[in-house]
Amino acid sequence: RGSAPQLKTPPGVLSFANLTMGKPTVPQPDLPAELLAIWQVIDSYIYGLQGAIIRTTSGATKDGDIELLGIVGATVAALLLSLLFVLLSCSKKPKVLNVQQLLASDGDLKNFYNYWEELGVGGVWDRPDLNHVFPNSNFVVLAPTNDAFQKATGLLMTLTTEEWRRTLISHVACTDLQPSDISQKKYLTSSTGWKIPLDVLRDQYSDGTTREIKPRPGSNGWVYKINKLISPQEMSFAGVTP
Repeated sequence: RGSAPQLKTPPGVLSFANLTMGKPTVPQPDLPAELLAIWQVIDSYIYGLQGAIIRTTSGATKDGDIELLGIVGATVAALLLSLLFVLLSCSKKPKVLNVQQLLASDGDLKNFYNYWEELGVGGVWDRPDLNHVFPNSNFVVLAPTNDAFQKATGLLMTLTTEEWRRTLISHVACTDLQPSDISQKKYLTSSTGWKIPLDVLRDQYSDGTTREIKPRPGSNGWVYKINKLISPQEMSFAGVTP
């Protein structure tokens, strides 16, 4: 007589055998470290619940406890699954980039980002670390587009190394002002101590209307894409020396 065909346990289904022989190895989800720790607690609770169900069905638990075990088990399972759903939803939220990362990820600001990186940390004017997080203030970056640098080629040819460094770093400020406050101001004191005009935040259109440039928010400030390079002649000294 031929033997009966062997039935294979479908993937993801735990059999009675491997539950009674020890906790099986379950692939862990791709979660941040803090969420993974919670997942491991949930996984242990679920495994314990499965063991209790097996003891019940095998007669190891008294009949009077079966109904209570079912109610408690179903409630706990529902709560754990709800918590797991929340954790998975949180883990999929997009990460908020800081201003350094915003510049690096925007192809239209490639020239500004590359020039900024080439400045290095040494020099007469300190280049701010755009990855830094301040407790009570934020970066404001007025980043000229690639086209703006192209239009300013003649100006760039006339600048000395020191003037070029000061000009580029002056496009960055650190302030406690919000974008709604910045839009009402005419000048902003930059990281070099030089005041920069904020008319660059308003685009003038051919129909005579003026539209305000909206910043892209980052975790430690805002990035404005402006259509011109602010020249040294447009800046005024605010009394800070390098």
